[in-house]
Amino acid sequence: MLAGAVIAFGPSIIANYRRAADYVDRILKGVRPADLPIEQPTHVELVVGLKAAAADNPHSGRRGDRVIARRTALAGAVTLAAASPAAAQRATAPTIGMLIGSPETNLRAEIAAFSAELSARGWTAARTPRLVIASGEDDPARLPGLARVLVATSPDVLVAQLSESGTALVAATSTIPIVLAAGSDFVALGLTTSLARPSRNVTGFSNLNDLLDGKRLDLLLQVAPGAIRVGYIWNPNTACGRAT
Repeated sequence: MLAGAVIAFGPSIIANYRRAADYVDRILKGVRPADLPIEQPTHVELVVGLKAAAADNPHSGRRGDRVIARRTALAGAVTLAAASPAAAQRATAPTIGMLIGSPETNLRAEIAAFSAELSARGWTAARTPRLVIASGEDDPARLPGLARVLVATSPDVLVAQLSESGTALVAATSTIPIVLAAGSDFVALGLTTSLARPSRNVTGFSNLNDLLDGKRLDLLLQVAPGAIRVGYIWNPNTACGRAT
């Protein structure tokens, strides 16, 4: 919506970061990525940019000064995995590496939600995790190098923003657990051979992009019912684009 789009439809990214914190918490307590299934979003979000909509339709009668968000629950159960008693008693502050493709300022709400969820799970005071964030600043070519730098800091767990960050981290380490906050097709990307039981050191959450494209087109046609031709933009140079 920052670019002036009329509508956006997809998983709630903030909700995904909270769920990523849940997986990070379990990993820090001794659960293996293989025991944490790759899951679909539990919430999708429809955001209407009324300012852009009013500009496109001056007769809409709406004031273009607000953004309305509506969240709809989807089916999705979280599978619980038991932590080892020894790991649950961990007293030292862990280090969490986070690789993001966007500028950090664009993800303040998501990172705040992630940190708040960890705090709610008891990672406070002397146990507050050290969060090391590396940003590609919208340049995917920087991610492999940044991934290697993060891995060199020997974090206890790594968090990836999107598919491109996740593939960069997987290429940089086969041992440090990785949680992907919003990936596309994990199998097509080569990150695992099974969603139910991840086969490598990465787990996380799918963004359902392929499954939601039809609904996005339907919403677009509701906004612009007279549309005859629709353009579709994608980047073949990203991990997600190559897997499409």
